[in-house]
Amino acid sequence: LVGYNSNGFDIPYIVDRVKILNKKKANIEPLMGRDGRAVYYRKIVNTTRITAIGRIIVDVLPLIRREFSLKRYTLKNSAKELLGMEKLDVPVLEMESYWNEGGEKLGKLIEYARRDSELALAFLIKLKLIDKYIALARASGTLLQDILDGGQTQMVENLLLREFMKQKRVLSAKPTGDTNDGRFDEEEELKGGEVLAPKKGLIENIVILDYKSLYPTIMMAHNLCYTTVIVDEKPDDVVVSPSGGVFASSKVVKGIVPAILEDLLNRRQATREKMKTADEDEYRVLDATQLALKILLNSFYGYSGYARARLYSIKLASSVTGFGRENILSTKALIEDELREIIVDGGAAYTTDEAKQKAITGRPVPLSVVYGDTDSVFVNLVDEGISLEESELIGKKIAGIVTSSLQKPMELVFDSIGKRAIFIAKK
Repeated sequence: LVGYNSNGFDIPYIVDRVKILNKKKANIEPLMGRDGRAVYYRKIVNTTRITAIGRIIVDVLPLIRREFSLKRYTLKNSAKELLGMEKLDVPVLEMESYWNEGGEKLGKLIEYARRDSELALAFLIKLKLIDKYIALARASGTLLQDILDGGQTQMVENLLLREFMKQKRVLSAKPTGDTNDGRFDEEEELKGGEVLAPKKGLIENIVILDYKSLYPTIMMAHNLCYTTVIVDEKPDDVVVSPSGGVFASSKVVKGIVPAILEDLLNRRQATREKMKTADEDEYRVLDATQLALKILLNSFYGYSGYARARLYSIKLASSVTGFGRENILSTKALIEDELREIIVDGGAAYTTDEAKQKAITGRPVPLSVVYGDTDSVFVNLVDEGISLEESELIGKKIAGIVTSSLQKPMELVFDSIGKRAIFIAKK
């Protein structure tokens, strides 16, 4: 069942209206369920959950809010902006008279309602809004309806439940009451990623480098997991995070979370490889699948620090961000203090040591990190005459050197070039 704000208005209105009419002996049942049962709804905080047995309820409005930034999310504006289609107009205050008068006006009201329904379906089909959610359902083993209703926590827990069951472990019960309150207090103290203060002003020739799936790869590289947290006796081989968390290394026992993440990462890489030779229809399915796998990969860190999660662990969450902060600072130090400059010569890039060993007398390009934010590093190439090709060459060279200093599967990659950018420092 597809609608636009149908969860927020249409379906609850129909259900409530039928109840009122039935009190007047109308004997109407909104038979939307495939089993013949009536549809019903529940209000949970600021959302409304619709249940119609055997049917998927798709309210397009929240999906559009998640995917697109619009000034207004009215059906009229969304249809025009995203589909280039027009909504029919019937004044709200005159709808009752259109209904009561019948004839031409009733026909216009019917066309108005039909167009609204057609627009809702057009969003779903033309914008491929549901592809990602179907892929998430398949990848995580979660009901599609739960995902459409915002069940990111449930997706992660379903993956964890399966792996815990395989290892004959039991997941904690969902937290309630005082447990939640204490967690919310801890959650506020969780430090985020490191932000390197920008060097303010107009800066030219910048290469932007990104860490691929930073937090998931940190969890894999350092074996960070609920099942590897050390609480009393320490084994011989441990990992100590910058925030003080202690974990058994993968040499002692491989964590369940790193194993899940490794599987998701491998599946995503295999899917992206298949996309290179896929036809249009297969490409669409594969693209949705790789995006779903990416979302799942990036969900585990957030889940660990989410107060309502079954496996909430502030120690795990703070260890991930602690390694992230350490990582961005060590990257800056490596670029500015160790590399310092890259030598460009004949369409190739060399470190200073490589240039000396090969007796290459190319053009030195000094390096300066002008900004960094959690998983991105902005490096200024201090050379006014540098070309875009040379900038890309240097960016890839720096990324390769930094990656070689990291624990697998962490990786820094060249992302893009900024010919010039303005950086504004905090007052």
